[in-house]
Amino acid sequence: MKNEMDEELRAPKSPSPEVHKSLSGMHLSLSLSLSLSLAHQDPKPYAFDYGVQDAYTGANFGHAENSDGQAVTGSYKVALPDGRIQTVSYVADHHNGFQAKVSYEGQAVYPEHHPPPVYTPAPYHPPPQPVYKPKPVYEPKPVYKPAPYHPKPPKPYSFDYGVQDDYSGTHFGHTENSDGQAVKGSYTVALPDGRIQTVNYIADHYNGFQAEVTYEGEPVYPKYQPEPSYKPAPKPYHPPQPVYKPKPVYKPAPKPVYKPVYTPAPYKPAYPVYQ
Repeated sequence: MKNEMDEELRAPKSPSPEVHKSLSGMHLSLSLSLSLSLAHQDPKPYAFDYGVQDAYTGANFGHAENSDGQAVTGSYKVALPDGRIQTVSYVADHHNGFQAKVSYEGQAVYPEHHPPPVYTPAPYHPPPQPVYKPKPVYEPKPVYKPAPYHPKPPKPYSFDYGVQDDYSGTHFGHTENSDGQAVKGSYTVALPDGRIQTVNYIADHYNGFQAEVTYEGEPVYPKYQPEPSYKPAPKPYHPPQPVYKPKPVYKPAPKPVYKPVYTPAPYKPAYPVYQ
C-alpha cells in the first residue's frame, strides 16, 4: 500500500483541460494590456555607442546611434574579409522610413586561389617475373697461362763424375764442359759383354749433335747351357672302387603285449561268521 502511494506522488500530473483554458486566457489578457500601455507611451530620446578592435583576431566593428524621440540617426562599421571597412550611415523616422548610405574604405584584397593538389596515384607496374637462368652444366676451368718465357743467354759450365765398383762390376763416367756457345764431352760405360764403350761428342746451334763411339776390349759371351726342365712322373691310374650299399633289412612292427587287468580278490572279513 505504501509503495502504491509513493508511485502516485512521484508520477508527474498534467493539468486538466479546465485549468489549461484558464491559464491561456490569463496570458492573452496580460499581453494585450502590456501592448496597450506601451502604445500610449511617448518616445524618449536615447543614445549609445560601442566599438571592438582586436589586432590579434582581426575583429574591427562598432555601432553608434541616437534619437530625439522623433527620428533615429546612427552608423555602424565592420571590417570585411577582403580587408575593406564597410560603414553604414542611416536615418529612420515615421514619415520617410529607414534610409541608409553604405560606404567602403580601402582596397579589396583577395588571396590567390590555390586549389588543393589533386592526388594522382603512381601508375602500377607489376614486378618483373624472375627469370630462371640454369647454371651451365659444364663450367670450364680457367686456362693456365704461364708467364712468358724470356730465354737467358747461356753461361759457361763444366762437370765430371765417375763410378768404378769391382764388387758389382759397375764402371761408368761422364765429363762435359761448355764455353756458352758449344758443348764438348764424353761418357764411358761398361757393357755386359766386357767391353768399355766411350762416346765423345760435340754440340752447338749450327752443326747440331755430333758423336764418335769407340770400344775397348773384346766381347766375351758365356756359353749357353740350358737348365734341364723338371717334369714329375705321372701318377698311376687307379680305377674308382664300387661303393657297396647293403639292402635294407625288413623289421616287422612289434606285436602288442597283452597285459591282464588286475582284479582284486573278494573281501573276506577276518572275524568268524556264524551261521
